[in-house]
Amino acid sequence: MQLFWSRGYTNTSLSDLVEHTGINRVSLYNEFGNKEGLFLAALDRYFDISTAWLEPLIAPDAGLAQLVEWFENTIAGLESERWRGGMMVNAAAELAADNDQVRDRTDRHFRRLHEVFSVVLRNANDRGTIRPGLDFDGVSGALLQLAIGMLVRGASLQRPDELVRAFRAQVSLIEARPDVRHNVRPAKKSRRRASTSGTALDS
Repeated sequence: MQLFWSRGYTNTSLSDLVEHTGINRVSLYNEFGNKEGLFLAALDRYFDISTAWLEPLIAPDAGLAQLVEWFENTIAGLESERWRGGMMVNAAAELAADNDQVRDRTDRHFRRLHEVFSVVLRNANDRGTIRPGLDFDGVSGALLQLAIGMLVRGASLQRPDELVRAFRAQVSLIEARPDVRHNVRPAKKSRRRASTSGTALDS
């Protein structure tokens, strides 16, 4: 998994896999059939272990604060020297268009992200920390695209703070804000006056 994650499917040879795993070709073929079979198994393994990455959002009490922390921690990870992007994102870009089995796995991964974001937003809505009436499915989709974009750009991005600003801008669109108080008097006490320009204004 680590080798495919670092190099991608095409740039990883069977010889690389034999050397990296210490397992001979015959054993690899007997277990996985071919290089593609091993790659699919690696994607399944990645899906399983990425549950730990999502753990803060899967928690029953996860809300807007946990979502913000998760995104900012993910962005902070982009500065790691070992950063390689997301394996599912990399696989989708490289192979999903032409390989149904890869596409099934990457789609499953992205659906899970979408569903997790949706649950977190519903929790936040229940607590009144986001604006009422939001389209949870639509906002979850927007967050998913932002997460994918982060993972795509992360390997080459020199300024992670740009991603932080992009995410915070997204949050500012959905978070609840204090009610704006309008100084409007009851209708029975309203009167009209003329402004200096002759336009009638409510006082």
